[in-house]
Amino acid sequence: MLQAIRIDMDEAGYLVGDFLGEPMKFVEVEPGVYQNTDTEGMQFVNTLAFDTDPEGRTLLASGAATYSKAPWYGNLSFLGVLLILSVLLVIGTLGGWTIFFLRRLVRREMRDVARGAKIARGLAVAFSLLTLTYIMGILIIFSDIDPAYGVPNIIFGIVPPGMNFILVLPWILAPLTLFLAVFTGLAWKNGYWTRFARIHYSLFTASALGLLWVLTYTNMI
Repeated sequence: MLQAIRIDMDEAGYLVGDFLGEPMKFVEVEPGVYQNTDTEGMQFVNTLAFDTDPEGRTLLASGAATYSKAPWYGNLSFLGVLLILSVLLVIGTLGGWTIFFLRRLVRREMRDVARGAKIARGLAVAFSLLTLTYIMGILIIFSDIDPAYGVPNIIFGIVPPGMNFILVLPWILAPLTLFLAVFTGLAWKNGYWTRFARIHYSLFTASALGLLWVLTYTNMI
């Protein structure tokens, strides 16, 4: 997802690509092969070559990198929106539950809740805390920029000290998500909480599944 590029055609018929934030124009020099129109000096990308694989997917060779055309569910916009919605629901849920719990604690309104309901919410809280830890860790990793190339050092296999734990977290979030799905079914079957609370828990589980999909599709798991 972080290495996605978009290729378009402008009104003049040139191919236009954005590589590492630098827009470039290309003109066809032979079938499927396009040359950078800027021939002065050293260019980051000189040539684009298109082909198809045995399964009919479009492939693009650009310098040392090879790209394949992303399906709609692998589009950067789709994955980005899904990721943002999932994270917002996780943060909102954790914040709302924390405020609700503290208010009940102050008012001494502690209720006798079924054991299954406690486990279900405990799983959601654990998932939320681990997700926030993971996101913060990823932000730290990708803010460690190589000054010479202007890209994160992790691309070269260099991980900041202590960050290996962060890269393991998706493997913990995956089984937690499956447990959330199980307890969502139990919540509806056994009537945990109010109907609105069960709907909210179901949406939380759906957002967890969405986050798991993003992590799986982007090879973080």
